[in-house]
Amino acid sequence: VVWYQGESNAFGTQEYYDIALNIYIEQCREMFDNDKLSFTVCELARYEGLPYQYSIINEKINKVADSDEYVGVARNLDLGEWKDIHPKDKREIARRAAYETLRVFFKKDKPEPIKVTDYTFNSNGTVTITLSGDATLVNGTNGFEVCVNGKYSYNCEVEIEGNKLTIKAKGLITKVRYGYTCKMTDEIKNDVSKMVTVYDSNGFPLDLFLITNE
Repeated sequence: VVWYQGESNAFGTQEYYDIALNIYIEQCREMFDNDKLSFTVCELARYEGLPYQYSIINEKINKVADSDEYVGVARNLDLGEWKDIHPKDKREIARRAAYETLRVFFKKDKPEPIKVTDYTFNSNGTVTITLSGDATLVNGTNGFEVCVNGKYSYNCEVEIEGNKLTIKAKGLITKVRYGYTCKMTDEIKNDVSKMVTVYDSNGFPLDLFLITNE
């Protein structure tokens, strides 16, 4: 099953999307009498309406996949249209869904998109994040938010060397959030892919994450 849905859940029920999705998957497996029925769930692409709420939906999608070996996730947080809820480039969304379906369920020899494997909140206030593979910064610090003195801010510095990200800010960082929101500019509204900045060598974006030292 390839599943792309969730926009309507962003209007107040986004925090419960994992519950709804789990129920739906269980019902489908019961209906088809197949407890290993696989699901490739597509993250919601960007849209102006509710960017943070969409990110919560995507967070919940990944939560479901983390607990179910027969659920995979196609990353779309760098795709979409600022003024159209329906992404125009459906070919890329379909390609990513196919890629994950072949990689996860048909065991094709395809590399897994990069992900966070470890992190350290350093005594000097910086944060070091280890990724599963080498990555590149293409849009500065877009997509990164740091929490200093209890408040999130876009003001930070991000450096990358191989698979190591180092994040700096003025003050002690207690949380780092990536891929949830971004400081909106006309440039980003014209090209929503610029809302995130970390990509692997295959052109896949680093997925959204939240790490905390609290």
